[in-house]
Amino acid sequence: MDELDLLINEIGINIQIFIGTETVDDPNYDSKSVSYLNPFPVKAIVSQVGFTSSQWRMPGIKAAKVMEVTMHKRHQGLVEKSRKITISGITYYGWKPSEGNNIQYKIMGNYLQLLVHTNEIE
Repeated sequence: MDELDLLINEIGINIQIFIGTETVDDPNYDSKSVSYLNPFPVKAIVSQVGFTSSQWRMPGIKAAKVMEVTMHKRHQGLVEKSRKITISGITYYGWKPSEGNNIQYKIMGNYLQLLVHTNEIE
């Protein structure tokens, strides 16, 4: 075990990753609905990102809260398919650039680091 693994086990909190499937209700009006599967609990280190730091790390997103989540790399498939992430009862969404559909994350050795944000603007 390395130091980050010990840190995740010691101070990490349980977050819930939701995978959802999108269905088209009416193709004429382009209305879609999302149904979520049961959440997957994952242990991760969560820290809050400041407003100015989030502006250059996630261009185009103006959110009330931005969190940085560090977890094991084995959860990469869940992160790529996720639709929302719940941390301490608050729903967060991953940052997706305009040209992509997947949540953007950074691979750091055996770990993933991703930014999630709320949809509320203060």
